[in-house]
Amino acid sequence: MEALQVRELTRPEVAAMMKPKVSARQLQEYLNIARKYVPEFNKFNDPTTGRLKGMAKLYECHVPVLQEIRSLAREHTLADIESVFQKRASSKIAGGAGGEESAGGVIRMARSFS
Repeated sequence: MEALQVRELTRPEVAAMMKPKVSARQLQEYLNIARKYVPEFNKFNDPTTGRLKGMAKLYECHVPVLQEIRSLAREHTLADIESVFQKRASSKIAGGAGGEESAGGVIRMARSFS
């Protein structure tokens, strides 16, 4: 298995990599969820405004998490997905969640919706 390369990607490139493809605006919604609840996306937080930072760089290692959110968004609302991410993040902080989240395979969330 080939490791993900460390290559900077533009947001339109990442949007085109999603299966199925998404618009840049929709990708921004996925980034907004990831930046709040996935530690690998902390750099996307603007400390001044508390919103999504427009200048943060995307790399290939970010794509699997965004694709997972994309896949879930086909069956659930973004609010539902964000709620599950929020619950997982708070249980992890409280010492609960055990190893389900990781940089490459964040979030096996389908179970959370059943």
